[in-house]
Amino acid sequence: MKRILITGASSGIVAATALHLDRCGMEVFAAVRALEDGEDALTGASDRLRRISLDVTDAGSIAEAIASVSDHVGGAGLDGLVNNAGIGVPGPLELLSSEDLRRQLDVTSSARSR
Repeated sequence: MKRILITGASSGIVAATALHLDRCGMEVFAAVRALEDGEDALTGASDRLRRISLDVTDAGSIAEAIASVSDHVGGAGLDGLVNNAGIGVPGPLELLSSEDLRRQLDVTSSARSR
């Protein structure tokens, strides 16, 4: 059985991807910032799909997620990663506050660099 970790799986196309991979018989680790995130979007999944808590901007959260997945898969490791965590801050770039822009870029770059 293939094992896949998907970040940002609480809604939209990423949640749909997690459900699709689950229906294809894969073991899916659907990473969400808080465990209650994605409850509705991931409804109907089999017991192969596991929601795990992961905030890609928090080193402690990353370490906990790694430990959780490693404890489950052991030496088999993962077969794939869909690294899609991110946020969108709406508005024209030149009108965004530097704080909002930094927050958006931090999430996106953290998700991509780990």
